[in-house]
Amino acid sequence: MKSFFPLLLMCMVCSGAEFVFLDGATPSLVGSHISTQGGFLRYWDGVGSGAEWKFAISEKGMYYLNLKMASPAGQGGVAEIILDGKKVCDWNVPSTKDFNDFKTVRVWQGQLEAGEHTFRIVAGKLNQQYFMDVKYGFLSSDSSEKAWEDAVGRECAKIEETMSKVSSWNESLVVASGLLRNGRLLPDSENRLRVLLENGFPHQEVWLRQDLGKGGMELLLSEDSVVLIRGAVERMLVNIPELKIFSDEITRLKQHPDASFSQWCGLYERMGYARRQVRLDRIRTKSPKFIFAKHHVFGSVSGIYLITETEGSNKKSALCTLDLTQDKDGAFAREEMLVDPGEGSVRDPELSFDGTKLLFAMRPTRKNYNSTFFPGKSQGDVNLASSGCPESNYQIYELDRTTGRIRPLTTPETYGSSMEPCYLPNGDIMFSSSRIVQHITCGWGDLSNLFIMNKDGKYARRVGFDQTNTAFPSLLNDGRVIFTRRDYNDRGQASAHALFQMNPDGTAQTEFYGNQTGLPNSFHHARAIPNSNKVICIIGGYHTTQGGKLALMDVSKGVELDQGIVEMPGYRTPKSGNGYDDRYGKQGEQFSNPYALTERDYLVSIAPHNGADYSLYYLNDKGERELLASDPGTSCLQVIPDAPRKRPGVRPSEVDYTKDEGIFYVQNVYYGEAAQGIEPGSVKKIRVIEMLYKNATIGTGRGVGPGGCWDTVMPTGHGLASFDSKKIIGDATVYEDGSAMFKAPARKPVYFQLLDCKNRVIQTMRSWATLMPAEKFSCVGCHEDKNKTPLNPLRRTIASMKPAEELEPFYGPPRAFSYIHEVQPVFDKHCIACHREGGEGKKLLLTSKPYVDDPAAKRRYYRSYFELTKARPENGHKPEEFGFYPSDKVWGPRILGQRLPDEPNKYVSWYTRFELMHQYPPYRAGAVRSGLVKLLEKGHKNIKLTQEEWDKICAWIDLNIPFAGEYDESNIWSDTEKAFYRARVNERARNEAIEARHIREMIQFGHK
Repeated sequence: MKSFFPLLLMCMVCSGAEFVFLDGATPSLVGSHISTQGGFLRYWDGVGSGAEWKFAISEKGMYYLNLKMASPAGQGGVAEIILDGKKVCDWNVPSTKDFNDFKTVRVWQGQLEAGEHTFRIVAGKLNQQYFMDVKYGFLSSDSSEKAWEDAVGRECAKIEETMSKVSSWNESLVVASGLLRNGRLLPDSENRLRVLLENGFPHQEVWLRQDLGKGGMELLLSEDSVVLIRGAVERMLVNIPELKIFSDEITRLKQHPDASFSQWCGLYERMGYARRQVRLDRIRTKSPKFIFAKHHVFGSVSGIYLITETEGSNKKSALCTLDLTQDKDGAFAREEMLVDPGEGSVRDPELSFDGTKLLFAMRPTRKNYNSTFFPGKSQGDVNLASSGCPESNYQIYELDRTTGRIRPLTTPETYGSSMEPCYLPNGDIMFSSSRIVQHITCGWGDLSNLFIMNKDGKYARRVGFDQTNTAFPSLLNDGRVIFTRRDYNDRGQASAHALFQMNPDGTAQTEFYGNQTGLPNSFHHARAIPNSNKVICIIGGYHTTQGGKLALMDVSKGVELDQGIVEMPGYRTPKSGNGYDDRYGKQGEQFSNPYALTERDYLVSIAPHNGADYSLYYLNDKGERELLASDPGTSCLQVIPDAPRKRPGVRPSEVDYTKDEGIFYVQNVYYGEAAQGIEPGSVKKIRVIEMLYKNATIGTGRGVGPGGCWDTVMPTGHGLASFDSKKIIGDATVYEDGSAMFKAPARKPVYFQLLDCKNRVIQTMRSWATLMPAEKFSCVGCHEDKNKTPLNPLRRTIASMKPAEELEPFYGPPRAFSYIHEVQPVFDKHCIACHREGGEGKKLLLTSKPYVDDPAAKRRYYRSYFELTKARPENGHKPEEFGFYPSDKVWGPRILGQRLPDEPNKYVSWYTRFELMHQYPPYRAGAVRSGLVKLLEKGHKNIKLTQEEWDKICAWIDLNIPFAGEYDESNIWSDTEKAFYRARVNERARNEAIEARHIREMIQFGHK
């Protein structure tokens, strides 16, 4: 705890005002719903939690308590201010712009006696989830709220003037030591001195933190600074054989007990530089030159690491090169500008195989742009949000390193941003683009999927048809593409941000690692390691920036949980599991954008904590590191070697864009983890279902489950219903030996369900697959372990000896499944004579009316839908029933121990949208476990359903109770919201027409 009696000298420095500093990093914490991270109070999200400081004042008098705090609009609440154990007042927490907008506010004022005191602030009431963040507080005898800032300003000006005159690291330590000896600096002034030391001599700061666990400022504040720096010198001599040339000098200094701190620091600096050369020689032989990007930390604005398409920041940006051959003779290699975006932002450098061309994404502004819509915006805002904002969008460019010419490969003709380019072995380029005009399933704003274009930017066509973001494409050594895919079909969205793979033509899209893993939440920035079968990547959370922990991955050891990953450096076993923890990987040092030169040597960006800027380092598997590049005004990220690299072999492509179908083949549906417990012969069909993705976000719902508690925006149903609208394409035959082979539409996201003899789901695929035109995709079984011995591939199955089957339609042409059109007519025909208001079965209403209008979801639900799913019949939901409280990270709140109002119940059992990631057993949920189905099977009231009616009721349950088919069905939108939705629909259609033209041109010129 940092508490002190202000000194008389400090009072003089501060022009007579007495100050007591209350450090946000070191109070005593009250309760479990508050923590200190990044040097201040954060994650304050529970009533009764708070912080307490002990302090002392030298004179009796009037004092003023102030906090440097941040709390976005809608958050905050009421704080209880407790002084010396007695509550003195309530304080309404004011709103700031966001959690990065810290302001100094007055909390309390009153008389205090000289001596020791305690100050405690406790959250008495929360408006929403979070209370506030606090950097620090201060008690002042000056009534001015600016007294602290004025005193700090004067002191900082003096410090900066003095430090501007130093020319070496050793001299800077001597001068800084003098400033500290002249009297205790105010904490903000002390921090300014620390920043000047760190920014002025960053390499030496890194050495100190590595050798001593503290920087230059902490070294100066230590009482035994000479002993510490001498110990570091002696350890270097022992551990680094190449440094024995310094032995005589060390011996001479040790023979003089009065050798100065400055002398030892000078020796330490020279030895540190020599050690640096030994380390850098390991990578100079691999690649002495590098390219990296400067820009803000992606995800730091949106709060989600993948939402970066139009995220803006005022931090400067550039592409730079670094030549380590210049790191010699006591000098450090200096960066050189490669691409200057001016007032814009540049990112995603990708070098061609021969090293002569460089791809990157760039936009002309750094401003943040949001493609979302919220009620109350003007019609002009609606048009802007629907058609995009060209100046805020990234486009892909290619730099010719020989001529210096830059040419655009994508243009503003299409909607949204294009970024993350990746050269493919055949010369094509894969990239990520938001031209799909699709909003995030669980939130607001554009998302991107993967596309391919040729080397000149022609024939751009979509190869990723994914529910939400797919990102970070890069090549494996054999030419496959590895990328991150968010995958939460009928399961919670906070995890399963897994690694997937595909061939360079988009075929063979399948899991690479972690699609049934809860923790880590996400795997990203994955890259192959040269001459190795391993991969380097980042493991992290979800609502976080693009950072986390560094991991080495070996899929031959397993592809889930921690089976094939170790945390680096140190080969440690990472935390893993089937639950979820949205803060995974946020604690402590952060890593981002690794590039492995060998299995032991890495280029990687490192930040001291989540939310801080990143610097570029060389790091080895033992944890030894050397700073390569840093910039106090931004982050240094996305490093790649500036050298030619081996081009993987070109795979022949089977894709034929003149076709619109492909073929799925399953060898045995009874083989694999997902099939455990299924009796052979019980599966009769495979149902093929297409996922339909929303193009806009209007309305929201909320739910809780074992896989998380978050919003569902533009919900297809209430609370825990399916994320997405769904379309049954049709059913395929499963033969007696468990095999099946069938045609399916290409370039569509589809998933499969195993059906029994009554067309009810035995097992469901909570993910999806996508075929390219004319692709033939085979799998052995259902989620089989790829590392186990497969079934005999030479065994002829019944399906393999027959032509691929056409899917049997589901009672008419494929269409979005709608409760209104498919299920309610069954109840109207058979049930509402009794199950209506005033009827014999009035306790369970199966009528469409009275409607239930949900103002949050902006949908008009049918009464029967709410009755069967046990949702609240009132408009909206009570916040306390759906709020998320970290004290229960599995199920969220349980009001008085009761069931939440929209969980699976005695009538309907379904896989909620907040299930866990891991493979569930067959028969876990669905029509086979639903009381409604069992009741009707027993002949309730002698009701006789047709097979079609049975199938539609069962399909509704097995699709996870969607209400709306089309996203605009049964809405209660305003005219402005309707205009916004139509504009987004039209914009998607316009971009799909552009893509169709690209494909026609590709076929016309012989590139099928």
